[in-house]
Amino acid sequence: MRCSIFLTLCFTLLFHFSFQVFAQDQSSPFAPTSTDFSVWGPRLPNDKIMPEKEKIEQIKSWVAAAFAKKKAEPINVPFTIKLIRQDHNTLKFNQSCMGTPFQIGTKSFENGLGTHANSEILIEFAEPITRFTAQVGIDNNYDTQGTKGSVQFIVQVQNKELLRTPILTGKDEPYKIDLKLPDGTKNLTLLVSTTDDGPNHDQSNWCEPVAYGVSGQSYLITKTELPFQTELPFSFQYGGVASSELLPKWTFEEKILNPLETAYRWTDPKTKFRVTATVRLFERFCAADWVLHFENGSNQDSLLLENVRTFDMTFPVGIGNEPVCIHTLNGDTYSEFTWLPAKYPLKPGETKTFAPAGGRPSNYAFPFWNVQNRNAGDETVSKGFFIAIGWSGQWKTDFKRIDETNLAVAGGMETLSAILHPNESIRTPRVLIMPWETDRLTSQVLFRRLLMFEYAPKMQNGLPQQLLFVGQCFDRYYRKRTGWETIDSQKQFAQKLAEAGCNAYWFDAAWFPVGFPNGVGNWFSDPVNFPNGVEELGKTVHDLGLKFVLWFEPERVAAGTQIAKEYSRYVFGGENGGLYKLNDPEAQKFLSDLLIKRIKEFGVDVYRNDFNIDPLHFWKQNEENNRHGITEIRYVEGHYEMWNRFRSEFPGLWIDNCASGGRRIDLETTTISIPLWRSDTCCFPGRPEWDQTQTLGITQYLPVFSSVAWDSSPYTFRSAANMGAILQYDFLGNSYNSEQSKKSIQEAKIYQKFWYGDFYPLSEAKVGETDISAWQLHRSDLEAGLIYIFRQRQSPFISRELQLRAIEPDEQYSVTVKPDYSPQKA
Repeated sequence: MRCSIFLTLCFTLLFHFSFQVFAQDQSSPFAPTSTDFSVWGPRLPNDKIMPEKEKIEQIKSWVAAAFAKKKAEPINVPFTIKLIRQDHNTLKFNQSCMGTPFQIGTKSFENGLGTHANSEILIEFAEPITRFTAQVGIDNNYDTQGTKGSVQFIVQVQNKELLRTPILTGKDEPYKIDLKLPDGTKNLTLLVSTTDDGPNHDQSNWCEPVAYGVSGQSYLITKTELPFQTELPFSFQYGGVASSELLPKWTFEEKILNPLETAYRWTDPKTKFRVTATVRLFERFCAADWVLHFENGSNQDSLLLENVRTFDMTFPVGIGNEPVCIHTLNGDTYSEFTWLPAKYPLKPGETKTFAPAGGRPSNYAFPFWNVQNRNAGDETVSKGFFIAIGWSGQWKTDFKRIDETNLAVAGGMETLSAILHPNESIRTPRVLIMPWETDRLTSQVLFRRLLMFEYAPKMQNGLPQQLLFVGQCFDRYYRKRTGWETIDSQKQFAQKLAEAGCNAYWFDAAWFPVGFPNGVGNWFSDPVNFPNGVEELGKTVHDLGLKFVLWFEPERVAAGTQIAKEYSRYVFGGENGGLYKLNDPEAQKFLSDLLIKRIKEFGVDVYRNDFNIDPLHFWKQNEENNRHGITEIRYVEGHYEMWNRFRSEFPGLWIDNCASGGRRIDLETTTISIPLWRSDTCCFPGRPEWDQTQTLGITQYLPVFSSVAWDSSPYTFRSAANMGAILQYDFLGNSYNSEQSKKSIQEAKIYQKFWYGDFYPLSEAKVGETDISAWQLHRSDLEAGLIYIFRQRQSPFISRELQLRAIEPDEQYSVTVKPDYSPQKA
């Protein structure tokens, strides 16, 4: 439920509210003791946002039907519904055949069968039925306009007509049926017939159809609709023949890997070529993901594999010409448009294609979509589905509105056209799909919960990874060449961080010979600035009680560095530098061994992997004939293998995923890494409004990430702080305000727990400095939350009405206003 609160703003505000508990009470989640992570511990809420049991059963039934072609029987309903004939449109359940809510005349209904004349529907019951009731008529929608259409409804048993209604038109109110049935009746046929004016506008509804069994049980004749159509949800061509023709003839196997994961395999009996779909169910979220593996099981080269679409599905959508809306984000563009929410309406006949630039998955695109496919213009009552891709390479996704009622979505690698050598196997992108039926903002909350509890990296206690409050001043000092990058300066800097209340120290690209960027490829300590090695710095950091975050960029190699000179065979570009060959198993192992050695020597707690190079042209320039896409596949596989090996070698280590900011974010990387640096827009000060826009966008999808604050003023710091905080304060300069810095970090520690709850944007994300920006955080288990409100620097507005979420209008709340870091009374 929602309530409206009118807020008058004269400055930056941060609201927090506590359910029936005063915020300043020591038992409050806002009290200083609440910085203890042991009292944070978010668990998956069991509330009305989570899907009901019926929806969970639907996704299980859909997976079985789509991948194994198992009959998708109606769930817990002792009858079957068979469509014998329908001349126009398709049979719908609990909506008209036009996809609209049932309405006959002035009356609305929730349940029933939406059909179109001429039609014939056979209902078969497990027990004899004695009576049948329903309310029938022409559906009142945008097409019939409450006037058009004319039909007759007919009920038959064993080809004998028991009832025929008068001619019913679009002007009529519902016609009530109450029919006694012959003894022993177990089959019922429902027909709709056109009249002399033909079938135009004959959209016909059997509303609230109920059969009564001899046992006394009543049966509502409808069907729990599966969330998607049950055709196989992927496609490819092999030897020039479509998979839809091949797979029914191939040998099929099903192997249950665990209760929630199953491998479905199809094998060509002639060529021993195989495709395996490994499907994971996330029951509690009514979601599933899968990844495809192709394998050549023969002793000779395979036929050509091409046009591989990891997902290729058609969805029933829309109401006539009403647009289907595709919601996503811009991706990282290193501009004020970074992570800006984007909405693409798609009308019948229109197509929208998404792909990143240069081979990094979130570079100018974002491989996560929320498709709103019913009542797309209404944010309060809607229906839709999420799709997300896990592939740290060049993907492509096409959305095509085929007609008024169907949307085709297909995606995977942008280019894959290759033969496989004997006994060779490859993997393709992972895809996640999650249907929803609620308001769109609530669907975003559910999706973010899914990623947090099922995908995001976990600590050793099983909880989502707690982010850091960390100092990092590379961008502030390194460009000035002040001597900041020496062991003595770094020790002084680490001491300042410990005094301020940080729990981690971050050293970026200044610890190796030559430095950034020309020294990438020299992965050993600079002997001048660090004569005793970076391990001396690591020990100092740990002695201060801080975690050690250290920067690497192992996939880019500069000319003249150790890697380029001594291991040129491992580099696309050789001695001239370029992209490191993670696709080469020997090269990948060498680099992994080297980095593992450095992580251990230096005492690294968070391995920061930057990637400031577009790899796509290197992949394409190093492909063999009839092997297009293989270099990319091997590279991406090597990348995942290297990161997972680090995590295996060092339990408790976690990986910071950076790529010129946030350009390597996809479903797969979210499982093994966290983007601490969500964009390189963080590299410069003076952009708090950009930070606000980015938070309003990316937090709707990603569960954990962080950003950078350049000063400790409430406006700047709160614009950037979230699950954690990265501080680019002038720790070593005369302008450093130590007391305010401590207060900012203390506040962020108290509020951190709420960022691991639900996120609701309260304002639209806009480019510029002239608006009021706001969002809400809510923890249902703590019965408390936060509202951040920013009156931007050039905003002419002094007030804003906000529609809060997760608020019970009949309850009492303690509301505390905090314009700065001082305690404020409720």
